[in-house]
Amino acid sequence: MITDKLLSESKLTLDEIDYFITSDQSTRIWEAQVKALGIPFEKSLSLFYKHANTVSAMSR
Repeated sequence: MITDKLLSESKLTLDEIDYFITSDQSTRIWEAQVKALGIPFEKSLSLFYKHANTVSAMSR
């Protein structure tokens, strides 16, 4: 899993990371990302409801 690889390369554990930021295309996609990466929901936040799709803004 990509999360395990990144944690291993950074020599960190999931417990040592306070917060994860992901890109939101929708709340459903955010939920799927967090679940697939094995990140506890309380360590991430979707701002889709406030800022809408942030992916399009990052691609420029």
